[in-house]
Amino acid sequence: MQERNFTHTIPIGLTERQRLSKYVIGIFPFLETGSAVKKAIKKREVYINGRVGTSGDWLNEGDILEYRTSFVKPATIDSIINVVFEDEHLLVINKPPGLLSSGETSRSLQNVLKSYPSSNADGALFYPYLIHRLDRQTCGLIIAARTIDARRKLGSMVEQHEIIKEYSLVVQGYLENEIQFIKEPIDEKEANTEILTIRRLETKDTSSYIRVRLHTGRTHQIRRHMLSIGCPVIGDDIYNKDGLSFGRGLFLMADHLEFIHPIKDERILLDVNLHDKFLKYL
Repeated sequence: MQERNFTHTIPIGLTERQRLSKYVIGIFPFLETGSAVKKAIKKREVYINGRVGTSGDWLNEGDILEYRTSFVKPATIDSIINVVFEDEHLLVINKPPGLLSSGETSRSLQNVLKSYPSSNADGALFYPYLIHRLDRQTCGLIIAARTIDARRKLGSMVEQHEIIKEYSLVVQGYLENEIQFIKEPIDEKEANTEILTIRRLETKDTSSYIRVRLHTGRTHQIRRHMLSIGCPVIGDDIYNKDGLSFGRGLFLMADHLEFIHPIKDERILLDVNLHDKFLKYL
């Protein structure tokens, strides 16, 4: 059993008096939603000035809030965790295809990461926490934070599109070389996919190898954008269900990441080799 205490002091100049259950959302790690906060308060894990807090407590300037929690780690680390970068603040993992990023199943990457050793840095989380997601069938690079500060800063970087993400994919059909951007809105929101590389493949069916860079992060953005121009991703069981398939799942991989380290202010640039299933066709 590991125990961890987190502390927060309400700053002077609080513009509006708030109840504990509202104010504490997002203040402490793992208390990012109202339901998570309510559970923590019910378990008597949230304190105000040294006493157990209740949902209805009003907060004042200078109050000291504490989140006192504990966590039991699984006994072993699953072999599916392929770490390509690690320091005390973050991990970058090469996720295999077929693995959920997060979810209730014990076989999701987030749950597997619960067995990973805690960082020795100040503000360490119990286990690395994913700050973005990849679809189950999409393989490649994914970032997890190991400290509170790294998690908050990386989350902001994701929202501001400050993390460069590039993907390799194999699509059905041939693209025109003049295409540089796909800007078809997704769910009535702005979406922007940049085409970096186009290469026709010598397969018996018309197919192309494409590299793209995301400038927004909409759900299934690459898969939906490729469908919108008539070149769906091969093996896509949602947007190309009756189309071309090589029998090896979805041909989409996040193979390049570039970002500024949230704590050390150093540029991190990472590339991984394409998954074996790509090599036969390239």
